[in-house]
Amino acid sequence: MKRILILALMAGMASCISKNDEQQEESAVVTEAPAAQPSGSVAFTRLDGQNTDLSTLGGKVVVLNFWATWCPPCIREMPSLQALYNKYQGNPNVEFLVVEVDNKPDLAKAFVEKHNFTFPVYSPAGMIPEAFLGQAIPTTVILNKKGEISYRHEGMSDFMADDFLGEFEGILNQ
Repeated sequence: MKRILILALMAGMASCISKNDEQQEESAVVTEAPAAQPSGSVAFTRLDGQNTDLSTLGGKVVVLNFWATWCPPCIREMPSLQALYNKYQGNPNVEFLVVEVDNKPDLAKAFVEKHNFTFPVYSPAGMIPEAFLGQAIPTTVILNKKGEISYRHEGMSDFMADDFLGEFEGILNQ
């Protein structure tokens, strides 16, 4: 049993850093249509304790970013995620949920404070649907105003790249 757990942890860490930097910095626009949209309740808890269920965010474009404090590609993409948040935080039709997947809110809080990130950070309040988070982090998912997955990308992204912003604006204007 210990051997299986160790192998699973190693595989998870490898997926975080499996691509080299050149591959990681390629175009962030990778639109995939997952086999199935998540059904039922998908909930998260913000670092301040506020609970959010995705079902309550209908009518908004939701940016979900899954990350961990120990993941180098996650850390490298955070400044551009902060820039995206700064650009759209005043838009009432956009909601950001930056989800630390280790469910260690104290560690996540210390991390974002140290780096002066102001986007809202959440922990999972239950299982994360596989349609959202597969086998790699960082993973970014964008839900359209109907709550459907319109964009999903595994790996590091440049959220301020023209191709990503064009894709995002297209989803926002639907």
